[in-house]
Amino acid sequence: MRFTKINKSILKKTHNNYNNICPDEWVGKIIITGNKVDWQEKWIKNRNSKKPDIRRNLNHNNLIGIILESPHNDEFDRYGKALGPARGKTGINLEDYLIDKLEQFQINNNGKIPSGIYKIILINSIQYKCSLGFKTSVIRDRVWLNTWLNGGANCFLKRILNYKPKVVINLCTMGNHSMDPLYCPNYKIENISIRYNFLKNINKKFVQTSEGSIMHKGKRYYYKKYTDIDNNSGIKLNKLCYPLTGFVQSQLFKYKKFINIYYNKFPIFIRSYHPSSATFISNSFSNI
Repeated sequence: MRFTKINKSILKKTHNNYNNICPDEWVGKIIITGNKVDWQEKWIKNRNSKKPDIRRNLNHNNLIGIILESPHNDEFDRYGKALGPARGKTGINLEDYLIDKLEQFQINNNGKIPSGIYKIILINSIQYKCSLGFKTSVIRDRVWLNTWLNGGANCFLKRILNYKPKVVINLCTMGNHSMDPLYCPNYKIENISIRYNFLKNINKKFVQTSEGSIMHKGKRYYYKKYTDIDNNSGIKLNKLCYPLTGFVQSQLFKYKKFINIYYNKFPIFIRSYHPSSATFISNSFSNI
């Protein structure tokens, strides 16, 4: 039996299935009038009622971009064909809670988002299945970060610059690599929270600056002063956390520098937790 030859064909097929991108999609429109927010159109749960070419037509003057980290199993069929972002529990929670959370955000921030009709688009920061089909705590963080370094960050920024959303809601996950078979930390907490030791385990060329930012080959990928979402002040450098959502936010601040040329009040940045989590349901949207 030629074990290697047999399994090479399986690996090739698996690779082809995971080498497909999950395109960004729009899933409805909302109307904002002062602190009042409501759906005008919605089909997050019922997206298949719209043809893919309609769902993936992202042209609109007023866009609200919801950022996720990467698609998982629910976002592809059994043959690897992309179905669209935020299928399953993620999409259900977005449709059920988005309006209430935006209304509360408006109340808490004096109607910060101007009144108007906004198109809601779902954007995966990395469009490939970084989990490779395993539980997200196994290899997702490692693959996501490797992809981010190797063109993923630039691809994300180009898409954002193309869409020009006036409101960006960063719901990217914090990260969890508790089942990563290639990392054996000294402390259990490092199994979940992304710290510098884990980054170095992935790529030895990661460099931590004196203020806690993260560099790679001379480029800054994590801006500590703009992304301190975990209240890291006063914490020693080796214990600082670097969640995936912070890497995404660092790219979004590059987008902000560009877009301010065209829009005075935009973009508006909002952050919260991943929609599939209980913390998303129990926490309000925060202004950045």
